[in-house]
Amino acid sequence: MQRLLEHGADVNAQDEWGTSSLHLGAAKGHAAAVRLLLQHGAEVDACDSPGRTPLAAVSLWGAYTHMANPSILAFPSPHSAQGAYECAAALVAAGADVNAQDDMGLTPLARLSQTGMDEHAAATVRLLLAAGGDGCPALEAALHYENLAALEVLLSAGVGATALLAAKLELTRTRRLAADEALLLLRAGAGIERLPLHLKQFAIELAMRDCADRA
Repeated sequence: MQRLLEHGADVNAQDEWGTSSLHLGAAKGHAAAVRLLLQHGAEVDACDSPGRTPLAAVSLWGAYTHMANPSILAFPSPHSAQGAYECAAALVAAGADVNAQDDMGLTPLARLSQTGMDEHAAATVRLLLAAGGDGCPALEAALHYENLAALEVLLSAGVGATALLAAKLELTRTRRLAADEALLLLRAGAGIERLPLHLKQFAIELAMRDCADRA
């Protein structure tokens, strides 16, 4: 790659799906490649056809299946998971928009909150929050997908910790919350005296309402 760039390769070239080298490097967790591309002027917020930036690609392992050899983007080993965090850190340091939304309205944080949550993914979530990422869409995604690991990371970072203290019960959905999710939310700061136990199933709607009110 170094030689190609030195001989004039277009660092921002995109294929017919809008995928750039920076997207691929980020999706694979190749931190060294990401840093090299950024040093040579790669557009940090370039969008592919679905509107996803390289920062969003960090959570999209295996998404670029149109490639000649899709297996090279298989779900990451622990080594590449660490690389994914380093890619995110490099992109954030280069000024990536941590709240950029793709064509589905999802931010990088929201996408991360739909996926598995190992220590590297959790560190990436905290990194994006510290960089100004909006945690409410991520909280909504974690709740929607019943991703307890992501939910715990977000709540421990203070996202939506007051959601269950909301006084309003104007709910737009009635999906029942699993008991362990409700207990986790209660431990995040919702006083049980303010939320009757028989209303635990409304925790999801209250959390989303709290985020909407603060938007």
